[in-house]
Amino acid sequence: MASRYEKFTNPYAHSQIPFLLAEVLTDGSGKMVDLVCRDANAAAASLLSTTPADLKNRRFCRSFPAERLEGLAPLGKVAFSGSAASVSYTTVRGKKLTVTCYQLMYGLIACLLDGPSPSGFKGQAVLPVPEQPGCTAVLEVGRGGVRCLAFSPGFSVLTGYPQRELLNRLAPDLSPLIVPEDWPELLQGLLDSARSGQTISRELRLLCAGGQERWALLWAGPISGKDSGALFSASFLDIDLQKKLQFKLDAAQVELDSFRTQVRQLMDCLPGGWIVRLDSELQHPTLLHISGSFAELLHCSSRELSEEIGGDPLKVVLPQDLPGLRATLKAALASSLPCRTVFRVQRRGGGAPLRLGAVITAAPQENGDLLACGTCSDSTREQDVEATLQLHSSLMDLFLSRPGSLCLDYDPHTDVAKLTSIRSGRRQSRTVEDYRLSLSTSPLIHPDDRKAVLTALRRACARPGKAFCEYQARYVGENYCRYRLSFLSLADRTGAVVRVTGLASSLDSAAAVGRE
Repeated sequence: MASRYEKFTNPYAHSQIPFLLAEVLTDGSGKMVDLVCRDANAAAASLLSTTPADLKNRRFCRSFPAERLEGLAPLGKVAFSGSAASVSYTTVRGKKLTVTCYQLMYGLIACLLDGPSPSGFKGQAVLPVPEQPGCTAVLEVGRGGVRCLAFSPGFSVLTGYPQRELLNRLAPDLSPLIVPEDWPELLQGLLDSARSGQTISRELRLLCAGGQERWALLWAGPISGKDSGALFSASFLDIDLQKKLQFKLDAAQVELDSFRTQVRQLMDCLPGGWIVRLDSELQHPTLLHISGSFAELLHCSSRELSEEIGGDPLKVVLPQDLPGLRATLKAALASSLPCRTVFRVQRRGGGAPLRLGAVITAAPQENGDLLACGTCSDSTREQDVEATLQLHSSLMDLFLSRPGSLCLDYDPHTDVAKLTSIRSGRRQSRTVEDYRLSLSTSPLIHPDDRKAVLTALRRACARPGKAFCEYQARYVGENYCRYRLSFLSLADRTGAVVRVTGLASSLDSAAAVGRE
């Protein structure tokens, strides 16, 4: 007889789900007169405080009073009707059990026991055991779909539906309990499992009471095949909290990746962009990002520069400039505002150090570290230009000591000019906005020469170097005098003119100036 039941009992032989196989004996008229335990696994035996060998082929009425059989009367109906039932039963020792049963064959039923967890049971399960061992069900897959033949009380708790509603309304068709988008994959998985005999594992969403969706992990393994369909032993694990936390983590990771991409794109657009992490003592810097333009300043690629200064981003800074750079970092941290500084770095391959002007922003981190972000530009050329401007200004002051001289300091970007002259022994200065427009309408310049002066200024703004122009003007008195205007244009490292200086000298007093 053992081989007759193996196909039903083998899936539960080492399972932690208490399983018992029972045969119903009748008096010939359909009334149950006894129950015979044909097989039981170790979990069921431990729950009943006995052993599987002691339960096998044991008749109920020979061990207990016949009156106690009345509490199991629904099992007799299940054995011959093909329905399912869930029965509460109290053992002679006072242990309360829930017996969920379904028909396997005519007169033969499978019973899933649910009660206090057995102590000392360490059997290895065929199916993975969820944290809620009582959340189990028996599913039948047939031509009409999937129906639930039996389920444990834990399944009712998981879905939020009363047991009676599950049995009467939802058990005949399982699909209303599953989110429609997840149903095709589940059905296909059960069909594949029936053909291969392998256990499947699926994450799905249950449509619980009140319309709430709840994530669950389903393990299902085939028990046997019937003419009408295949039977599955299924266990459900509530993973709703873990799944929703994972969704939040995934969304946060996507947002973080997007933020990092935006930062990288922003830094690549900034001239000389870099980000460095330092400890609270502004030591042990770690390079987080450098832009391609910063590498271009040092005449190398981003990869080469990262490999060279990755371990110590400050190694390219001249040692004598490090204290000033750290002082700027402290100032930026204290003020929470961008701070400007100038430091020198050593070029790759040697040569004169490169002078960089930087704007630095510093922000403290939760772990006490400091995050510093900065942009740099080559100020070496600007320094030379500034020195040239100072020299040229000194020359203008020298020439202004001669009578009849007028000094021009013009910014082509803002179209603002500063004019300085000596009149009556006094030095006078004035600022003129929209200077080019003023030249075309100036009453001090002869109308026939205004265009020539404006053309000479435009030529000086177009390219660095010198330009000259002679014209008539009446800067002193009512009569026009001849002047010679000399322009000197200064450019930045890109070749663009950033400043134009000019000196207008009276040709009528040239002889006097020569004698002086």
